[in-house]
Amino acid sequence: MSDSPVSPLSPGGAAARASVPVTTDVTFATVDELQEAAAPFIDPTGATFTRLEGGVNNAVYKMSAPRHAPVVVRIYRNGNNVARVLYEHAVLAALHAKAASLPFEIPTPLVRKPHARSLSDVLRRVEDHTQTTFTILKSGAAACIFKLIPGGPAPLTAAHNIGIATAQLVHALADVVIPPAIKPVNPLYRNLFEAHHLITRDLFYERVAGADFDSVRKAMDSLLGRFADAESLIEVLQSGGGLPQQVINADLHFDNVLCEGDQVSGLLDFEFAAYEWRVMECVVGLSKYAGLAGPMTHMMEYMEGYAAGGGHLTQREAELIPCVRGGGTHARGRPRALRALTPLPPTSADGSLLCAS
Repeated sequence: MSDSPVSPLSPGGAAARASVPVTTDVTFATVDELQEAAAPFIDPTGATFTRLEGGVNNAVYKMSAPRHAPVVVRIYRNGNNVARVLYEHAVLAALHAKAASLPFEIPTPLVRKPHARSLSDVLRRVEDHTQTTFTILKSGAAACIFKLIPGGPAPLTAAHNIGIATAQLVHALADVVIPPAIKPVNPLYRNLFEAHHLITRDLFYERVAGADFDSVRKAMDSLLGRFADAESLIEVLQSGGGLPQQVINADLHFDNVLCEGDQVSGLLDFEFAAYEWRVMECVVGLSKYAGLAGPMTHMMEYMEGYAAGGGHLTQREAELIPCVRGGGTHARGRPRALRALTPLPPTSADGSLLCAS
């Protein structure tokens, strides 16, 4: 996180910011809440709190306290879903065991004062449900403190480097082991109608058929057609054994990336981590570029970066990514990005096609 004031620049400028921050009520906290959240980790006496940009789900503040380096205080606004926080911290603890191999930082939660231990102890203590890296507030919300990672919001010009960093993270997460007692609780992307606890498939179709959507009926019908296509595709994939799975961040779009210039300094927000189809890390990474004017340039840069970062995709995974499938035809008749991602026939033991390095 960074509290550096960054103003959105003109679209297409050399340093244009990828997105404009969204502010919601849940991203604010009172001083009393912040002090309560900080107290189990750092003495908050005399501390000042500065709200940080980005994020729409949680309250995130920079804390500056006497005799302590600045840190980030995070209060989770997730309906008091402690199980989600527990899984996130278990993933971070497992990942930190191999973080030395990563050229960027990941969130480092502080350990509660009564249990001040090295990070090597954190995974065992999380497995014991001792909540050493987060606390529960009187409101029932979870809260934690992270070390401050240098950097600011990712510019559009960083798409290639974000793709590289994503591939490196996917590789690091490929063999992390989460204690069996800690279950993943986040809905999977392929379970379309489990994305929110208040919606079901029947309720969704009932609502969108109502008069509230008559003014956008043509667009809604088009969207419903896409939903039907997606459900059919998911069914086909599932019947064929699915796709390669592993732990992924599952929310790694450019708003959750910190950069210094065009270089990635940190990857953030593992709250939605899940044991998921591996390709979804790329799909999520591309998702916000898709909403920009002229998105294909940035999407192709991202995927070419993913290839350069040594990522692995099977032929089927690569074909599911629109900008790879249709990102411009190479002279040999294959999309340029698909050729970069799958330059040779499958040769690895698991049938994966190795990305160019």
